[in-house]
Amino acid sequence: MSRLCKRLGDFKSGYYSERAFHKPAPEPVSHVCREEWREYQKERRRQEEEKKNARERWKKEREKLERQQRERRKTAAARLARHGLSLLNIAQHFLKAQEQEEKAALRDSQPQSKKQERLPRFKHWLGKRTPYLAHIWRFRKRIAPA
Repeated sequence: MSRLCKRLGDFKSGYYSERAFHKPAPEPVSHVCREEWREYQKERRRQEEEKKNARERWKKEREKLERQQRERRKTAAARLARHGLSLLNIAQHFLKAQEQEEKAALRDSQPQSKKQERLPRFKHWLGKRTPYLAHIWRFRKRIAPA
């Protein structure tokens, strides 16, 4: 940084408007294999939806378990408080260990996203379905729309 400052002068932060940074428009879909492209996009959306639903289900289960554990702690504390602080501390220690085991069991019961098979890139997906169409897709820029 010191060398840059010697060569270019002291650093002065600039002002950049939001208009300067714009997301480039997506490349238009090629006329070649258009129906297959739409089918591929539907498959991608379906996979994303499944992933989102699985995440939401897991989140609900985790919240339910946390609520149950919170209630269990409250009732145990209320019942054991009259027996003295030492017994209460022992009970809280074992409750904490039990809660950790329950959370670990919940984590393990989840289908550890089994690295949901990601959809391959379109050209590979198309190649598995129809090698002929994959070759046409490969040379799509040379094929006239007519």
